[in-house]
Amino acid sequence: MSMRSWSEYGFGFPLYNGDNYEQVVRFIIRNGGRDYTDDEVEDLMGLCKRRDEALLQDFFDNPVSFEVASIINDLEGTTFVRGYSPCGDTDQEEYIGIEPCYSWEMRGNDMKIKTVEDASVLLTKYASQLGVSDKPDYFEALYFG
Repeated sequence: MSMRSWSEYGFGFPLYNGDNYEQVVRFIIRNGGRDYTDDEVEDLMGLCKRRDEALLQDFFDNPVSFEVASIINDLEGTTFVRGYSPCGDTDQEEYIGIEPCYSWEMRGNDMKIKTVEDASVLLTKYASQLGVSDKPDYFEALYFG
């Protein structure tokens, strides 16, 4: 069996800063378009206190970064904000970011993000809502398979 790796590059920020799990989950609950029961919210807050990313991923059936990116795309009417969730074999973090793309891949509101400054404004808006103090920057996510 062979092992291969690849990298994805983007402009964004790490999803977690160590103490913002609850803010991330509250962002999903508030903006995700699904009604959560009181018991589900209580369970989610318990997972946040334990900082259990794996169980949060199981709860949402996706990496949390994918959920957050999907919500941002819905709120902004865009299509290319992405969640990055490196393999469990690495110690890399989940990221929210925008991947460079060709103009012909853009649709609708994607066209309003033409420069790094435009991307920075959009991502900074959501970083603050997610409790992330890091400014958006270039990153590389490494995957193994």
